Amino acid sequence: MENSVTDESQHTHMHHNNISWKKYIDRTSKNKVRPLLVEALQHTQERASALDIGGGALNESKYLLSQGFGSVTAMDADEAAEEKAKEIKEPNFNFVRATYTDFKLEPESYDLINAQYALPFNGPEEFNDLIERLKMSLKSKGIFVGNLFGERDSWNIVGSKKIFHTNESAHEALDGLDIIVFREEEKDEKTALGQPKHWHLFNFIARKR
Repeated sequence: MENSVTDESQHTHMHHNNISWKKYIDRTSKNKVRPLLVEALQHTQERASALDIGGGALNESKYLLSQGFGSVTAMDADEAAEEKAKEIKEPNFNFVRATYTDFKLEPESYDLINAQYALPFNGPEEFNDLIERLKMSLKSKGIFVGNLFGERDSWNIVGSKKIFHTNESAHEALDGLDIIVFREEEKDEKTALGQPKHWHLFNFIARKR
């Protein structure tokens, strides 16, 4: 199969059984914008710049553009996401194809960082460095929105390259930010590729001081 992924840690978003990211992106490209992002925008004070981490089908990047952000940058490691990016013709949109580890983050650059179903796809070694770099790249009063996987998530198996959090360690990851929303969620719901799954999530919206 073309574009199949062997190294999960290099990629973002939901992935199981080595099914290609292209299929994931095709199947999610018509999805509605996630309500957590819509909610987060109620808390933004400035809309000069936003970052969409692990942008995938780029639905949320498009939404941020439609909501008046002066510039929107999306980052994803996958070729299929890069193809989707070519469909967005707005001059204030920028796509960077990079892994989390390679993506350059400048201090105090973003009014909003969106990281949904993205952060857990980093191994424990990369995660702490990434989260600190993301927090650093938020402007003062900037909003960080996203989620972490909880320890009861069914992807939490021996040998997984993903990171899973307890309620306490999820709060620790957001240390230094003011937490506006912190919602734990558990549900049994199929993945975008149709596999049954038990989801355990910590959804958050936080503000840099």
